[in-house]
Amino acid sequence: METRTLQLQSGQLVYWDTGSGFPVVFLHGLPTSKELWTHMIDGFHSFRVIVPDLMQYGESEQVDTDFTHKERANNLKEMLDLLQIETIHLVGHDLGSSVAIDFLGMYGELVDKFVIMSPPVYPDFKPPLLVKLNRLPVLGPFMIRFFVDLMFNIGIKRGLTDKSRFTEEMRLHFNKRFRDALGRKTLYKLLRWGEPETEFADYPEIISHLTQETLVVHGKKDPYIPLEHSRRLARDISNARLEIIENGSHFLPLDYGTEIRDLILAFLE
Repeated sequence: METRTLQLQSGQLVYWDTGSGFPVVFLHGLPTSKELWTHMIDGFHSFRVIVPDLMQYGESEQVDTDFTHKERANNLKEMLDLLQIETIHLVGHDLGSSVAIDFLGMYGELVDKFVIMSPPVYPDFKPPLLVKLNRLPVLGPFMIRFFVDLMFNIGIKRGLTDKSRFTEEMRLHFNKRFRDALGRKTLYKLLRWGEPETEFADYPEIISHLTQETLVVHGKKDPYIPLEHSRRLARDISNARLEIIENGSHFLPLDYGTEIRDLILAFLE
């Protein structure tokens, strides 16, 4: 997998870019990185696969600022402009799905097919307890300062069916940028991304106007995102179908890489 960099207006973006054919862009969520997709993207032989580390995650630049989902969507548009890409298939997981919804709301004409999994996209979504605790003014910075490894271990493994998938190598990929003072400050900001009732306020309107053929994927045992949200999403998008992974949890690309890969390939092809 070839790692490349782009200089965006907001900072340096690191991404994988491999293969040739119609471009497929994969967006990870919180608190992961492009390595979330490691176990599934090798099979996309007939596509150009582009997998960025969203700004402030993974190997992308640690910039001391706040980003909204809309700003991250604009980062994606800037990346596509620099790469001279006009149309894509778009795949999003977790908060990467939220960025994808904002991207579709602003640049929907650039997206052919859409895959959305484990999606927090409705204003009535309730952030998980671990996120709520880390948002507290005193307790949050304390937990991030002294227990970041423990939090990643608990938070990621809780969202996996096969806990062994969260290897030491994967843990380093996900949290290596959050270990110094700037990184801990950044993680605190990322966990305080906003309240769903305001950040997602216009999502139902965007969702109701989507016309792209859409695949919604959800793990039946997801402890973080209610299955009903994906059922609702599949109803609210006019051209969508829902695939439920019966024994799946939250981090589906890490846990069920081959199965998710085959689902997406069959959908895209």
